[in-house]
Amino acid sequence: MKDSVKVARGDAKIRRSRSTMRIETRAALLALARDMFGMEGFADASVDALAAKAGLTKGAIYHHFGSKQGLFEAVVEEVDREVEAQMQAVSEGLAGWELLRVSSYRYMRLLLNPGLQRIMLRDAPNHYPNFFERPKQMHCRATMTETLAALVPPGSIGGADPMALTMMISGAINNLAMWAATFEGNSALEQAEVLLNLLLKGVREQTTSGSLSPSRPLDVQE
Repeated sequence: MKDSVKVARGDAKIRRSRSTMRIETRAALLALARDMFGMEGFADASVDALAAKAGLTKGAIYHHFGSKQGLFEAVVEEVDREVEAQMQAVSEGLAGWELLRVSSYRYMRLLLNPGLQRIMLRDAPNHYPNFFERPKQMHCRATMTETLAALVPPGSIGGADPMALTMMISGAINNLAMWAATFEGNSALEQAEVLLNLLLKGVREQTTSGSLSPSRPLDVQE
């Protein structure tokens, strides 16, 4: 009886050890793949090179992720989780315009990371299926839209839909981050933050100082 108990405990220990090894191997591969995709881009990243760097066979990588595509998708999802955790941490205890301002600044600063920018802004839209409709993106978009809907009275800002305001602000954040990342030092980031502040300030002021005309914004000669 004692011997059988020892065998059972030994088998359980082996199973836990193998499970731990799988988790650790997968995490290590994700870290290496994130660096590779961030530096080289999806098209130029090589599974063979990743396997050599990890000291594994290409088959081992396929065992964990199925394909290069599956590996890239796993990297995107890991970045999503990391960004979400950082956004939740910086937004804790905030509400209203301060929540919108702080979270917008923080997200733009995160996007200044060249690797994250290349993965999430350049490659993922082309190589991750339904990238703009993935759950994390939909949740982020819905959260900002709900915040704006609570802050912007109906009929103000030319009757703009809160979703349209979300797309405008998030588009500005993405493009300002990509612009600022092309310069060294902090001067470009400071300019980007000033411009983002002007955008958010303008939206806020339009909710209290009167509404823009919903008619054609420009007198374009046809």
